[in-house]
Amino acid sequence: MSSMLEEDLLCPVCLDIYKDPVFLPCSHSLCKACLLHIRRERREPSCPVCRRRSAGGNPPCNLALKRLCNTFLQERSRRASEGFCSLHFESLKLFCLDHEQPVCLICRDSVKHAGHRFRPVSEAVLEIKLELEQNLKHLQNRMAGLKCCEELFHDGVEHLKSQTRNSEGKIRKQFRKFFWLLADEEEARLTAVWKEAELKIGKMVELMETVKKNISGLSETIRTTEDELNTEDLSLLRNFKAATEKIQNQLRLDPPDFPSGVLLDEAKHVGNLSFNIWLKMENAVTYTPLVLDPNTAAADLLLSDDLTSVRRVKWTVAPYNPERSALMCHSVISSRGFNSGIHSWDVEVRGESWKVGMVAESADGPGFWSSEAQIMNDWGNTSEQPDLTTFSTGEGKLPT
Repeated sequence: MSSMLEEDLLCPVCLDIYKDPVFLPCSHSLCKACLLHIRRERREPSCPVCRRRSAGGNPPCNLALKRLCNTFLQERSRRASEGFCSLHFESLKLFCLDHEQPVCLICRDSVKHAGHRFRPVSEAVLEIKLELEQNLKHLQNRMAGLKCCEELFHDGVEHLKSQTRNSEGKIRKQFRKFFWLLADEEEARLTAVWKEAELKIGKMVELMETVKKNISGLSETIRTTEDELNTEDLSLLRNFKAATEKIQNQLRLDPPDFPSGVLLDEAKHVGNLSFNIWLKMENAVTYTPLVLDPNTAAADLLLSDDLTSVRRVKWTVAPYNPERSALMCHSVISSRGFNSGIHSWDVEVRGESWKVGMVAESADGPGFWSSEAQIMNDWGNTSEQPDLTTFSTGEGKLPT
C-alpha cells in the first residue's frame, strides 16, 4: 500500500514526490519548479500527462496534495528511523558488508546490491562492537602515551628554565669580578642565554601544544566512540564507517619525538668564560681547553660551575635528553671534540677509580669506545665502588 501511495504522489516530470504542487487547467498537478522549467523550454507549454495546452499565469497551489506529500514523507522518515527500509518499508534485517549499511530483504535482491555480502543485523552488531572496542583500547593506549610524552616535554621545559637560571647566576658571578670593564660584555652574554632559552623553550612549548591538541582530538574521538557504543544497533551501523575513519585518523597521528640538542648549550655560554674575559682584559687568566657538557652528564655526576671538573654524588633526577641516553653509566663527555692531530692533556684525579678516553661521535650504548686511555689504581676485585669520585681537567682536549 505504501508503494502504491508513493506512485500516486510522484510528479510526472521529475518522478519524485511532489514539491509545492500546483493545479493545471486540465486538473493534473505538477511541481511548481517543474512547471516553470517546462515553460522555459517550450514555446507552447502543454500538460505532460494529457498534452493539453496550459495557459500562462500562476496556477493555484494544490494544498491537499501538498499536505498529503508532507505527511507521506514524515511517515517514511519515521519508519526509517524505527528500523524500516525507507524505500520498501520492510524491516532492516541484514547488513551489507560492501556498502556498510543496513538493508531489507527486498534490497538484498535488488540490482544495487547484486553480488554483495550480507550478515544478519545481530551478527554485524557484535562484530562492529568488537572492532570498536579494540580500536577504543588502541585510543586509550595512545592517550596514555601522549600523556607521558606531555610530561616529558614539561620536565624538559622546567629543566631548561633551571639551566637558564643557573647559567645566569654563573655568568653574573664571573662578570661581577670585572664588571667595571666588561658591563657591555656581560649584558651581551646574558642576552644570548635568554635568546637561546626563549627559542628552545618556545620550541618545547610548541611541541607541548601539539601534544595537547592531539590529546584533545583523541579525547573527543574516545568520547564519541564510547557514545557510539551506547547507541542503538542500527544507529551504530549507520555511523560505523564515519567512526572508524575518525579513529584511524587519530591512530595515524604519531606523537612528536623529543628533539636532539633542544637543551640549553651551557658549554657555549659558560665554558671558557674566564678565557673570554681575559681576551677583553688582555690579562692572564686560567684557560681550560676541555669543557664538559652538562647535557651529557649522568644523573649521579655533579659538574663544577666552570664545567672543568666533575664529582660523584647521590643519584638525582635528570630530564630525558638524547645526548645523555647514549652514554655509559657515570659518564660525561666534553662539549667539543677533534677528528685529527696529536693531542695531550693533564688530568687531576682524586678517588679510587676513574676512566678517561675517547669516544666516536656516533657512539651509542655500552660498547661505544672507539679508542681508550685508562689510568686506574689497583682497588682489587671488590665490587664496591667509592661514593665520591672527583675528576678535573687540565690542559688538552679529550671527551671523557
